[in-house]
Amino acid sequence: MTTTKLQYSQVADTSTAARQVVRFEPLAQGEVGATAAGVEIEKGFYALGGSVASNAVSWMPADFGGHLPIQAYLIVDDDEYVLIDTGVAVHRQTIMDALSRLVGTRKRGRIMLTRREPDVLTNLPAIANSFKISGVFAGGELNPLDYFDSMDEASTYALMRSIAKPQFEVLRPGSIITLGERKLEFLRTSLKVLATNWIYEHTSKTLFSSDSWAFVTSSRETAPFRADLAANDSWLSTTAVENYLARKFDWMVAIDTTPLRQDLQEVFEAREIKRICPSSGAVIEGSDLVERFVKSTLDAMRGMSKRKWESALKDFEFPPDLAVPDDRRGSIAYDNS
Repeated sequence: MTTTKLQYSQVADTSTAARQVVRFEPLAQGEVGATAAGVEIEKGFYALGGSVASNAVSWMPADFGGHLPIQAYLIVDDDEYVLIDTGVAVHRQTIMDALSRLVGTRKRGRIMLTRREPDVLTNLPAIANSFKISGVFAGGELNPLDYFDSMDEASTYALMRSIAKPQFEVLRPGSIITLGERKLEFLRTSLKVLATNWIYEHTSKTLFSSDSWAFVTSSRETAPFRADLAANDSWLSTTAVENYLARKFDWMVAIDTTPLRQDLQEVFEAREIKRICPSSGAVIEGSDLVERFVKSTLDAMRGMSKRKWESALKDFEFPPDLAVPDDRRGSIAYDNS
């Protein structure tokens, strides 16, 4: 595997073709990782997607290695189904094929989004226009800056209307979507970037954690993707988790993380969680393993307070066509008052 960079077009596809009802040609495997679809986690509950080389992902520490799973999750009932997130463009064919096989003749589908970002919603147009999707739901939060909250919701509505036909709705934390006996609840969390919410499924005790714990790689290129401490226990190192947090959630560096740690503890103390299913990263299976990952994360968050803040752009080099010429750099003034 020689991949060093994941192209934006492999994550997001905003072309007109992506919004059509089409049968996609098989994707070439190789540079960005092999794919596998429709892995059953438990009865009626599936992981769909594939993997990419971990060194192709910006938030992954260089020494982690392996393959980073990127997955959507499908839960089916007698006559309906719910899809949580939609995966990335490079796995679209795999996910579409899996949905065709697993959805079958079920007449009602809904999509729940944990974030409003390309790596979870880029396949939304193709899925919404090829399957019987009655609604798309994303989490939202009450914001004391009501004006900006309204603007965010308005822009999200406009985006969703432009790429998919079904009804779109922003649901507040605590809102529940039911699927047969299953209950899927939107949760507010502080361990996030921008408009992110977790989803908790009460029956299977599963937490869908979006891009939190998005660092658990796999030695496998193809599914199933599950955290395997026998193969690699470095994920539980406080230093390793800190290095991940510093890249993915760099806003936590050099701040008092006490309220964030309390918030995370409350999420897990209030619920029995037997499984964590991130949109990026391997599935963390079993109460004991979940507890160990949460403890390591809490310890790493405590360590983040002691880190020295450094600009994320300190080693960044602008492409030649965007760089400021040397003879102009002195003419650019900044007002820091």
